[in-house]
Amino acid sequence: MKNSFVTVLIKTYSYEVEVAIILLDSNDIECFVHDENTINIIPFYSNALGGIQLKVKRDDFEISIKTLSDFGFLHPNDGEIYRKREFHEQENDENYIKIQSKISQNYSLFRQFKTFIWPAIIISTLFVSLIYSTYKSEENIESEIYELREDLLYKRWEINKFTYNLKEIQPNSINITTNQVSYYKKEFIIFTEEDIIILPGFETNQVEGKYLINGNELLISYVDTFKNIYEGTFQIELHNNQLKISNILTNIEAEYE
Repeated sequence: MKNSFVTVLIKTYSYEVEVAIILLDSNDIECFVHDENTINIIPFYSNALGGIQLKVKRDDFEISIKTLSDFGFLHPNDGEIYRKREFHEQENDENYIKIQSKISQNYSLFRQFKTFIWPAIIISTLFVSLIYSTYKSEENIESEIYELREDLLYKRWEINKFTYNLKEIQPNSINITTNQVSYYKKEFIIFTEEDIIILPGFETNQVEGKYLINGNELLISYVDTFKNIYEGTFQIELHNNQLKISNILTNIEAEYE
């Protein structure tokens, strides 16, 4: 029959005929794969079912054989083998042709569906992975901030070095009990749980302000005096009992005994 389908290629696995399908499609040759779904589900049935058969319309048989041969899918003698095979097969009746045409259409739709579904699955997977990694990253940052804050709280961080505008200076807070300046005691910094930071003064009472830790940054605000020295964003480094707070103008090094 003129529009019956004939076999032009037989392979064991579906991936072996995928490129051939693309090649024939690009040459406007209608084709479909016989028994692909069954073999994909039960691969070891492939040989028993005669392999995966790539079929085309009988009118397209010769051009298909030539196209596949030109691109190395068939050996020179394979075309004649397939011609003899089809010569001995009984031609399909009209009902069989309609069924196979329907299968061809469905398979074409299935391939189009696969073209869209795989990118959608990949994009969805990447999106979920991104959300999860972002969540874990934020969770880790929050954990690190909490641990850093806990390490700083209610410890007397005694100052070893205080530099402002590249010059080393010596803080000297007034002793609150005697109202006298002490030049011999160690100046210190204290962080409280109420987000209050206590800083050394300069022939004044100790300075109080608010603090906020964000990653490795320390934001100090609302200090009552010496705003030019203490207010702003600082890089904070803590290694064991060594503390360093610094920005462009102010650098403080302290330790906890």
